[in-house]
Amino acid sequence: MKINLYSFKLQYEFDKIKSLHWSFFGFFILAILSEFFSDENGFFYSIFKLLAASGCYYLLTLTRVKLYYSFWTFAGVFQIYFLTGIFNSLSSWTGFFYLCSSVFLSMEMYILLSPIFYPRVNWWEYDFRYRDDIKADVKIDEQSYKGRLSDLRREAGCLSCFEVLDIGATVDIEAEGNNYKAEIMSRREYSLGRPLHYGIKFVSNSSEDKIKLRTLFSKWKSKKKVIMKKKFTKEEQAVEAN
Repeated sequence: MKINLYSFKLQYEFDKIKSLHWSFFGFFILAILSEFFSDENGFFYSIFKLLAASGCYYLLTLTRVKLYYSFWTFAGVFQIYFLTGIFNSLSSWTGFFYLCSSVFLSMEMYILLSPIFYPRVNWWEYDFRYRDDIKADVKIDEQSYKGRLSDLRREAGCLSCFEVLDIGATVDIEAEGNNYKAEIMSRREYSLGRPLHYGIKFVSNSSEDKIKLRTLFSKWKSKKKVIMKKKFTKEEQAVEAN
């Protein structure tokens, strides 16, 4: 899997993510030290926790830098540990440090929870009757390509297309009878025979553009709900028939 990002446009987000990443780990270390000084943990156990925390933090950082989806698994484990520490700590300072760690990590996760960084793609769904994407025509440099839109949220989305498009380019997208402008912010390449997934940021310079964009997002969400309901209804019928 290869990932490319339009780093110039995303530099501000990267800086915030790095700051939050260091902040949550700093408070995590303070929580471990607080446990030691309040006699909640012994010396050797505190050293073990520091080493284990550093190792897990390294793995979390690696998955975040490379934007692997396993980042969410590591982040979830950290959050569970922080919440456990908040409720089980004997010292109020220890609970406070765990709370700060959880808050900063949650903020980092919220920024990364975007189609630009982590698009939600149902690559395992081969039955096109249950695909939640929307057909789209992508136009750039007087050329037109076929594509599909999915994961529309937070004024961004995922554009799946077999053509290689330049990161940072502005494209015209025609979908659901309307035209939209979007900027390509990232590109994920998985393997041969599968489309490339682009993280795009929609450009809305007027109230009319914003209304059209909200309409598109609403249509996609409605379509997704209908498809999921239809799929699970079919599965329930198949189970009952067996």
